[in-house]
Amino acid sequence: MIILARCGCGTDRCNCSIVAGPGITVEGNGSPGVPVVISAEPAPPLEVANDDSCVTLDGEGSTASPLSAALRLDPSASNALVCGPEGLMVPAGGGSTVETGCGITGDGSAASPVNVPVGEWPFECDVDTEGGDLFCDSSGRLRTLPRGRTFYQQQVTNDYNDPTPVPATYPTEIAHHAITFTNPDPCRPMYVLCEQEVDVDIDYPPNSGATWGITGDEQQRFANTGSGTLNDVHTQLTKVFHFEIAPGATATQNLFIQAGAGFGGAAYNKVQSYLRVFGIIL
Repeated sequence: MIILARCGCGTDRCNCSIVAGPGITVEGNGSPGVPVVISAEPAPPLEVANDDSCVTLDGEGSTASPLSAALRLDPSASNALVCGPEGLMVPAGGGSTVETGCGITGDGSAASPVNVPVGEWPFECDVDTEGGDLFCDSSGRLRTLPRGRTFYQQQVTNDYNDPTPVPATYPTEIAHHAITFTNPDPCRPMYVLCEQEVDVDIDYPPNSGATWGITGDEQQRFANTGSGTLNDVHTQLTKVFHFEIAPGATATQNLFIQAGAGFGGAAYNKVQSYLRVFGIIL
């Protein structure tokens, strides 16, 4: 406590005093020779942690170096915060322009979210397991699964020749026809139905006979037991089978026409074939 000189002092006491508070130093008694000096201890510097990823702090908190804070925004983000009249905000659309069309509405804001209209699933199966997907192409356009398509190719071959004796041994190849085709889809395999249709014309003198077939499968066996010649006896027969070829792949389907068991002068003069390819791509 400091007793001030001539501060309401009587003969034995003074009524004025000054008490130093925290951080304050008071010296002197207020006399002309010892004036009262009040001083303050310097405040310790303000410690500020500046390791927040979203805020940059600066300054020491003193008059000469006041404390300041600035938002740290990610320059790679497309949606930026801005300072509005009431504080921080995200502009409508997230800071970017939302262009809509084809029934899509909204600007991306909370009041007007982007909305994609959808229809009712019209099938008995489960949409979660059977529904297709949407995909984004290199230009940012939405794409669906590749569209289904069909494929058809036909080849007709006629081999005409002078009457040629049917070989005695079956099977002996008398013609080789083939069809080459390409899966037009670069994405998916093609399911192929292949039809082989063959017609062999054979002349049968009396007491003659012969057999013909397709690739090891005997199709017709005929004999003339009469007394007259039967010319151009023929029956058009068909085989159908299926297989798959890879996306964009090329395949060749061979048709080996065989004959044999010929006797009595049986001779063929025409071999005709139809090769048909039906392709289904889903």
